[in-house]
Amino acid sequence: MAYCDWPHSNDIGQRYHDTEWGVPVHDDRVMFEHLMLECLQCGLSWNLMLRKREIFRECFAGFDYNAVAAFTEEDVERIVAVPGMLRAPRKVRAVIANAKAFCLVRAEFGTFCDYLWGFTGNKTIVYAGHAGGRIPVSNGLSARIAGDLRRRGFCYVGPVTVYSALQAMGLICDHDAACPCRARILGDAPWVELPPDEEQGVGFFGEGPLVRRATEADLDTLAAFAAALWPDTDPAEHRSEFMRLLPSPEAALFVVEHSGGPVGFAQSQLRHDYVEGCSTSPVGYLEGIYTAPEARRLGCGRALVAACEAWARERGCTQFASDCELDNDVSAAFHTALGFAEANRIVCFAKNL
Repeated sequence: MAYCDWPHSNDIGQRYHDTEWGVPVHDDRVMFEHLMLECLQCGLSWNLMLRKREIFRECFAGFDYNAVAAFTEEDVERIVAVPGMLRAPRKVRAVIANAKAFCLVRAEFGTFCDYLWGFTGNKTIVYAGHAGGRIPVSNGLSARIAGDLRRRGFCYVGPVTVYSALQAMGLICDHDAACPCRARILGDAPWVELPPDEEQGVGFFGEGPLVRRATEADLDTLAAFAAALWPDTDPAEHRSEFMRLLPSPEAALFVVEHSGGPVGFAQSQLRHDYVEGCSTSPVGYLEGIYTAPEARRLGCGRALVAACEAWARERGCTQFASDCELDNDVSAAFHTALGFAEANRIVCFAKNL
C-alpha cells in the first residue's frame, strides 16, 4: 500500500484526493475551510470530516471567516443542535475564536495566504524521502507555524494538525512517487526540494521498498553498487562522478532500501539530444540501475524506475528511455516488464584515427 492509496476505499475520499489534496491554495476562504476542517477533525477520522463537510459549511456560513468571527454563544447553541453536526461545543467555539484570529492576521499581512506562504518562501516544499512513502505526522515547519498561530490566538492547531493542513493546502507535497497528482501539482507550481526537517512520528506507508533521493552520505554505497553493476570500473571514479551529479538539476540519484538498509540504486538524467525511439526533448533517461541479488524480485527495481519516471515528469518530460546490451536477456526482460517497448537494435562501430 502506497501513501496515496489512503483515499481509495470510497468515492468521496478518492474525489478529495484527486481534486483537492495537495493542490496549492491561494484563496483565504478556502484556506480557512481547510484549516478548520483539520481543527474539527482532531480525534476523529478524516472520512467522517468529508462526509459531514456540507453540514460544516451550513453551520459556519460557508466558512466565511468574517461572518464566523461575529458569531455569539447563541450561534454555538444553534450549531450543535443542527442534525448531523458534531456535538462538540468546544470545537465550535474554537472555530469562532480562530475566525477572529484569522481576521487579525489578514489585517496585519493583507491576506492569510501571504502570511502562511511566507513560511515556505511562496513555494511548495518537497521533502526528500516522502515520495517513497516515509511520511511524518509533524515536522519542524509545522511546529514553528503552530507556535506562531497559538501566539496569535488560534486554538486546536498543534504541529500534527498544522502538518495535515499544510499537506492539504499544497504547502507541502506528500503525494507519492507513483501518484499522477504529484507530477500535475509540481508541474503547475513553484516548488523546492528540502531535506527532512525535525520530523516526528515518521511512518512508512507501504509493504514494499523505500526509495529516496541519494545524499553525500550515500556516496560510498552508490560507488559500491555502481562497481557491482559495471565490474570493470573503478569505484573511486564513480564516487567522484556521483558527487558531481548530486546537485545537478539535470540528474537524479536514488537509493532503494529494504529490510532496513540500502539494497540498490538508480541513476537518471535528462537527455536533450536525439534519443532512439523518442520524439520529444528532453527525455528522462535511465543511465543505470542495480539491486543486490538478495533484494531481487521484491519490487526494488520497479520502485527505483517509478521514482526516476516521477522525477522526469516533474521536469517536464513526456517520454522516458533506457538501454541494455544486445545479449543481456535479463535486462531486456526487466525493461519489458516495466512497460518499455524496444525501439531499435543496432551494432556500433569505431576505429582509431
